[in-house]
Amino acid sequence: MLSKEYLDSWNELCAECKMVESDLANPSEAWLTKILMSYLRMFGYRVEVPCSEDGTRERRQFLIKLVRHIDHIYKISDKSFMFTYYDLLRPTPKKTSHMLGILLNYLYYMNMFKTNVFKMATDKLKERQELIDEIKYTIEEMKRGVVKQKRCKKR
Repeated sequence: MLSKEYLDSWNELCAECKMVESDLANPSEAWLTKILMSYLRMFGYRVEVPCSEDGTRERRQFLIKLVRHIDHIYKISDKSFMFTYYDLLRPTPKKTSHMLGILLNYLYYMNMFKTNVFKMATDKLKERQELIDEIKYTIEEMKRGVVKQKRCKKR
């Protein structure tokens, strides 16, 4: 089971989909699908549930794509982990808790990575802008010097 700390962290990061211990103790397909969709949205995926009824081909394809995305993220942490279509249809508390813990850690890692990358990019952009401003200032100074020299030659 996920600890209270993980649940609080999850609920803090994912405001659209609150998680409580009772849901995690007895997970259902609908609940897990909702949690995983909100998780993928945090990464910028456009995830929309088809309007069709349960059991239709369109709905099954949607669930298969959802499983494939989650399995890809799940395997980034360790190749031995697998998330299957069956794990979504018949979720167990132990497997669901383990998977959500790993996904939460990956989300923290990605947020930390983005922060570092954006900080480095911002620093480089500031440095670039300072160099551009310095070059413009130097060009203006050179133009003023050329104008002064021409005035001196005319006299």
